[in-house]
Amino acid sequence: MTLRRPYFPHRRVASVKHFWIILNEHMPTSSSRLIRERRTMQAMLEIYCHGHHQTAGTLCAQCDTFLAYAIQRIEKCPFHDTKPTCRKCPVHCYKNDMREMARTIMGYAGPRMLIYHPVLTVSHYMDEIFSTSNPKLKNHDPE
Repeated sequence: MTLRRPYFPHRRVASVKHFWIILNEHMPTSSSRLIRERRTMQAMLEIYCHGHHQTAGTLCAQCDTFLAYAIQRIEKCPFHDTKPTCRKCPVHCYKNDMREMARTIMGYAGPRMLIYHPVLTVSHYMDEIFSTSNPKLKNHDPE
């Protein structure tokens, strides 16, 4: 019996564009929470695309488009630093068809994340457990 080498999609970058969007930690407008959120989304998409579209190290056109859309939504999140996980978020910022695709991707890649990206997985669950129940909007003045 031969052991199969596990697939580690986090070691490859889909494109130069995504390298700067996702992996650049020196972006002054992003908190470490949002950077981790982008990394988690990229990792889940790479696992999904590898499993469903048989890609190795790169994303297919459909998954690449979805990743760009998801990153745009994360960047435009009105909660920023206090952003809850998508499951607990009171604002649904994805279009209906993209939301269904996100559910499909997360349903497939979620259980596999613990194998390929245990730190991101634990961090995501910690964010979900300890996120505030009433996140504060960015630039929100209560008066």
